[in-house]
Amino acid sequence: MKHVTKSNDLVRATSRLSLTESRMLSLVLSDLKKNQHSYIITVKQYCDTFDVAMDSAYSSLCNAAVNLQDRRITINKTDFVRSLRFVRYVDYYNDQGQIGLTFDDEILPHIFDLKKHYTTYQLKNIINLQSVNAFKLYEVGKSFESVGCFTYSIDDLVLLLDLNITITQTNLQNKVLKPAIKVINDKTDIELSYTTNKTGKRVTGFTFTVTAKPTAPTPTKAIKKTDTRAIADKLASPPSFKQW
Repeated sequence: MKHVTKSNDLVRATSRLSLTESRMLSLVLSDLKKNQHSYIITVKQYCDTFDVAMDSAYSSLCNAAVNLQDRRITINKTDFVRSLRFVRYVDYYNDQGQIGLTFDDEILPHIFDLKKHYTTYQLKNIINLQSVNAFKLYEVGKSFESVGCFTYSIDDLVLLLDLNITITQTNLQNKVLKPAIKVINDKTDIELSYTTNKTGKRVTGFTFTVTAKPTAPTPTKAIKKTDTRAIADKLASPPSFKQW
């Protein structure tokens, strides 16, 4: 069972990744070996994982790889803001349906040798997330799963999800949060809910509650019962001899 692991800083960073870029990165991370800085992803691998048609998958992945190379991730620290990037360079294997990614040195501490403050989830949990908003909210929710809740102001949430800054809080709830949370609750291993935070009568932020869904019990192998009375009777009975 494949897992994706990232530092909490990386999960909660402002990255502006598209859905294809997010999926591509998670698929690579789920298969990356320790200290493996380069990885070749195949179109077939991507299509099989996310149930995507092969027709335009290669061009979509090429565009995603180009964007990953250009993306800057913004991590907010206590007293400073750090900007870094995912990918140092990309290799294209046109006739083979493959793309090679080499991670930038700056990103390596956020994906390898993580001892604390990191998030891990099973790859299968993001396969059915069809919007980048649901994808991002799921990852952030997982990063706060052990705490059980997290709070974002509207301004910070708009930045996190790369939304239009003019979006109203009503549209933010009805067109972004509610649809994303519904699919997260239906398709993943956690459940999210939220309440609004107000300054006076104005909604200024949201407090999210995250809970893990109960895991299905591992099926146990049925143990065949032994009829001890029958065994005892058999042992007590005198042996029968066949007459010739």
